[in-house]
Amino acid sequence: MILQFLHEHRLTSSFSTLMQETNVRLPGLDVDTVRRTTEAVRQGSWDTVLVLLQPYKLLPEHGLSSLLYEMVVDLGLQGESATTQMLVRRSPLFTEMVASDMSRYMEISSLATCPLAELQKRFPLEERQQRLDRLATKLEKRLPRMLPAQLLTRLGNPNIKPTTL
Repeated sequence: MILQFLHEHRLTSSFSTLMQETNVRLPGLDVDTVRRTTEAVRQGSWDTVLVLLQPYKLLPEHGLSSLLYEMVVDLGLQGESATTQMLVRRSPLFTEMVASDMSRYMEISSLATCPLAELQKRFPLEERQQRLDRLATKLEKRLPRMLPAQLLTRLGNPNIKPTTL
């Protein structure tokens, strides 16, 4: 709950430090993060997506493998094979996938080394925006949400009055 408070009040350095020191991640995303994540997916802004999702504990059922798959395909189609290979080897999201779904990790890993011509044949550029829109819609439905900290506090103690600004 402390992490959630820090996150909601944009205390980013305290949030990052506490998360690093405790090795705890938030169980769900706030509404604004879900919106920003799906918008970044629609734009193919993968660096933003990674930054937004890093603090959360996401599971395969949240659409994580679909996200990582499309990220590798999209970066590969942009000729970013070196970046894609490094991402697959070093990103914490991919590292977690190794433990939870090794076969999917291997499938995505093989895409990272796929030649550009083969990727272009399998994933036509004309369909890129459709793929990104489908993925964003899927994520919007599947990403876990968390209640605001203030609501959680009130649920735990009904005598607390709502704050006014």
